[in-house]
Amino acid sequence: MLKVFRDNLKYLSWVLWLVVAVFILFVFVDFGGTIPGPAPPTEAAAVVGDDEISYGELQRAYRQTEESYRQAYGAQFTPELARQLQLPLQVLEQLVNQRILLDEAERMGLRVSDTELQKAVLQLPIFQDDSGGFVGADQYRRIVRSIGYGTPEEFEEAFRSDMLLGKLNRVLSDNIFVADEEVERAYRTEAETAKIEYVRIPAARFRDEAELTTEEVEAHFRENIEDFRLPERRAVDYLMVDSDVVRQGLTVAEADLRAYYTANAADYDTEEQVRARQILLLLDNEERGEEETRQQLEVLKARVEAGEDFAQLASEFSEDSFTAAQGGEMAPFGRGQILPEVEEAAFAAQPGDIVGPIKRANAYQLLEIIDYTPGGVPPFEAMKDVVERRVLAERAREATEAKARELAERLRREEIGSSRDLELIAEADTAVSYRTTQPFGRSDNVPGVGRSTPFSEAAFGLAENEVSEPVRVGSGWAVVRLIEIEPPRLPELAEVDADVRNALRGLRAEARALEEANELHRRLVDGATLPDVAETLDLTVETSGAFGADSPIGGTLGTNDDVAAAALALEAGDVGDPIVAGSDVILFKVVERAHFDPAAFAEAKDAKREEIASRRLDELLGSVVAERRDALEITYDPQMAENLGLAG
Repeated sequence: MLKVFRDNLKYLSWVLWLVVAVFILFVFVDFGGTIPGPAPPTEAAAVVGDDEISYGELQRAYRQTEESYRQAYGAQFTPELARQLQLPLQVLEQLVNQRILLDEAERMGLRVSDTELQKAVLQLPIFQDDSGGFVGADQYRRIVRSIGYGTPEEFEEAFRSDMLLGKLNRVLSDNIFVADEEVERAYRTEAETAKIEYVRIPAARFRDEAELTTEEVEAHFRENIEDFRLPERRAVDYLMVDSDVVRQGLTVAEADLRAYYTANAADYDTEEQVRARQILLLLDNEERGEEETRQQLEVLKARVEAGEDFAQLASEFSEDSFTAAQGGEMAPFGRGQILPEVEEAAFAAQPGDIVGPIKRANAYQLLEIIDYTPGGVPPFEAMKDVVERRVLAERAREATEAKARELAERLRREEIGSSRDLELIAEADTAVSYRTTQPFGRSDNVPGVGRSTPFSEAAFGLAENEVSEPVRVGSGWAVVRLIEIEPPRLPELAEVDADVRNALRGLRAEARALEEANELHRRLVDGATLPDVAETLDLTVETSGAFGADSPIGGTLGTNDDVAAAALALEAGDVGDPIVAGSDVILFKVVERAHFDPAAFAEAKDAKREEIASRRLDELLGSVVAERRDALEITYDPQMAENLGLAG
């Protein structure tokens, strides 16, 4: 399921976020979610070259993407799934890619004139009245605010960007040619399908059937000694500067905290917000008219005022499935983020008030006001602890790195030559500890550090006794000294005995599994059914979906080119030869087989050509983005990354 969602998000990147459909949708929807965590300290969520992506843009794009998923997948799309998908990060990356493509469009000389923009905006149904005319300046401003933009100019600039990306797509598409042979080959690959039933015979069940003799192990080792060659390994010792210990030794005077707060007051400036629950009843219910809908909310309101739990009633009656699953709770919202009529009612109420029913274009809505947070910069006293933690964290990071750099310079200057010298340095400073490693390979896990980290890269870039630049590790900074290099070499049997025995057992087990598979295959050819032969080894028979040469088989096989090719070379009813797949052997029978149909191809030819061209456009745009990302400097706001759990 996660892969389905990820694939859909990937395709959103090149279809301009379904701009017009999204705009139309948002007029009638209150968003259920925003990016978690407080607003970061700067307006720029990311900087792409000379261009900034504001936090407002990110929030707006996140709400749009979340709502698109919610509309497409309903109850399957949950806040937990959004977290698993790392949706905020993916949306931010899409905005970065979009900004890169906008720069590319401008570099190619593409432009969207004011006249083009005006014409396109006026053609949007949401800005037309019942007679098809413009809704008027006041209503235009209200609609723009309801879809998340502060001003018409902000909306028009975003829409101009979407139109410019559309021009870029059209220009690139005009230069894509798809030959007839390619269209037929692609269609044939999809049309030629098979469906199989199969069993997996795991080699693991035969691993312990026979004992290995010393002579067999020695013979296998001699014949395959290159398979057991030991790679280069290195041992290091290092000084570790712990940022938590450094932080414990720091203090900040209150005057410094006040000065910092004053200098960074904008970082703590918040807009006023309301937290609320809702019960939403839609007006497209064929069994319930508008007046009945309003009366039903009046009844629910009376039940709440009589003491019933609003959240429970929202879970039971609200027709917004996303918020209903959360007891009706909406994401906190500020001014300009929801429909004007709902905003006006919510901000005029007090915590605990039940507001409504509120008439909307396609629904009635009842609100319970949970909380109200006034906007502005809080007084220093209310934020002192937060400021102190932030200042201490910043100073600790700086002090930890500075101490590590001082240590690296000292080690190089004094030509430290022994581990005892490093131990003495560590003993003199509580924030510094001395550590050493056993020999490790470039991709091995280093205890306390990790696998394939900058620490390992530093170790494998040093000469013996050379000292590295400071290296960031999980809890601080390390200064690494190389103390030993073990070159690649052929081992003695005693060093790799367990590996040799494991490999030999695996080969023996695979041979036994193949032997059993061949016996079962003979019985299938003689007329036995797959369930009958599977029962003799207590195996489970699985059935695939229809698959082609380039599509997954499904089930426990996933993608297996050998099985797919073998099945597509047979007809329905045929039994395939046993196929080794990893440590298992696959035995299968073809149960369905579809072939290329020239008449069906003639009808689908144009659509298939467009599909190939669209895929090629995606690839072209992707290559442009990849090339430009390598050349551009792209930075992300660190506090925003921390808020989202995306640090690093």
